[in-house]
Amino acid sequence: MEPNIKELLFYRDKRATGTREELSTSDGLLINRKQKGSFAYYFKDAPDIAIDDFISAELYDEVAGFSQDDSFNDLLFLAEILLDVLKYSKKPSVINRRLKLFCFKNMMFRNELITAEQNVNDREDLFRFFLFFHPCGEDFITSFSFRNGVPFYKEETIGLYEQVHSLFDVIINKTHPVALNGFTKISGDIALALLQTILQPAKQAVFAAEGNGSDMLTKIFSEPHIFFDLYQHDQKKFFRLLEENIDQYIVKSWDDDAKLQASVYYGPAKNDAMERYFDRPSRIFPKKKYLAEFFIDLYIFYMLRQPAELESMITFFADKPRVQLKMIAILFSHPFYNGEAKLKLVQSGRDTLLPHGFWTERLRKMKENVAKS
Repeated sequence: MEPNIKELLFYRDKRATGTREELSTSDGLLINRKQKGSFAYYFKDAPDIAIDDFISAELYDEVAGFSQDDSFNDLLFLAEILLDVLKYSKKPSVINRRLKLFCFKNMMFRNELITAEQNVNDREDLFRFFLFFHPCGEDFITSFSFRNGVPFYKEETIGLYEQVHSLFDVIINKTHPVALNGFTKISGDIALALLQTILQPAKQAVFAAEGNGSDMLTKIFSEPHIFFDLYQHDQKKFFRLLEENIDQYIVKSWDDDAKLQASVYYGPAKNDAMERYFDRPSRIFPKKKYLAEFFIDLYIFYMLRQPAELESMITFFADKPRVQLKMIAILFSHPFYNGEAKLKLVQSGRDTLLPHGFWTERLRKMKENVAKS
């Protein structure tokens, strides 16, 4: 079979925007439904068997016997991670799941507006974050990497698609119960199709989205290259779109998110000063929130991790300090804005442009450490 990855991702997105009824894929093979608190894909001919049910602790033990090192176990875990990207669960892990899906989708497309060098670096970062948000152990994250678009495993080049394909041959032909072999073959086809979309990304991916087709957030979600067109050619319109939708991006503390609406968490304890930055909408519309999250996540990953782009945002909103505070609060709460990005900001000297906030002390300590080294 040739799985329709865009359709599978579309159904995954529909779950995050509030759709609850059972959904059937157009090929008639799968149903997407809720079971045990999670929306996942099940086989229509066996509605109690999920596409990842062939993976078990026993299977890991079995495949380990077919390789002299950990490679087959690691490849099986990678297949499990790929299939898991299609699940949705409204639990505390929902933020990790959203950002993992974001990384996967962005590995699916290559944009010509980004320089080749930056695109290569972004792809490496996206893959690393993709594994991080699963979450995976550090040893596993460092085992797999991309360099100049070439996949590596433990510092050596690897034919990743071919190796995962061989893994499924082993599972189906040598180790797996006969009763599940037909279903495992379909699961293998899906895992391989997911892998192929990030190994050979399209220049312009198109994702399905519900909503007003004329709405700019919907357009950006459906065709991410529009994001880069807008930022490059009409920053005034870009920043107006950001200002209009920033309060749909919910930043909360871990202990103050009973309804699980947070887009990211700023810390473990409620901070009243932080809460006052935001004008919370009286009602959250899941679809609009989801589109706004995608837009702002794009902005953080591709732009704001660069000190010069952060300066551009601060300069544009010089007469709107509240917007500055909101965006910086989001930025310094976001997993994409990691220690590497903060260090780059400190080394550029542009940290002095930031207004005072909870990030001030963090940057001061980092600056002191840099001066000592």
